[in-house]
Amino acid sequence: MLYQHHPEDRLVILEEARRIVNSSGFVIVQDFAKKDSSEKSGLKFENAWFNNFAYRTFLSTADQPDRFFEVFKWADGRCHQVRPGQDYPLVMSKAA
Repeated sequence: MLYQHHPEDRLVILEEARRIVNSSGFVIVQDFAKKDSSEKSGLKFENAWFNNFAYRTFLSTADQPDRFFEVFKWADGRCHQVRPGQDYPLVMSKAA
């Protein structure tokens, strides 16, 4: 739940995850966030828990550590209802 941390702490946590990820691995972030290239982390974290599908799953690959791919959008933090994220087709095409 990175949204609960101070922005500086989020960066430290994400940098550590990217540092230790295996070269063929990826970092998964599932949180109340959206992609935002103007943010240092690449994600803008939200406090709106019940905003329309604001809980999302992102992947960051070891070969593109500064880029997040939005895979899923969840109706809420309980993850009972899901929609494809913005980058779902791209991620699934690379997984095949």
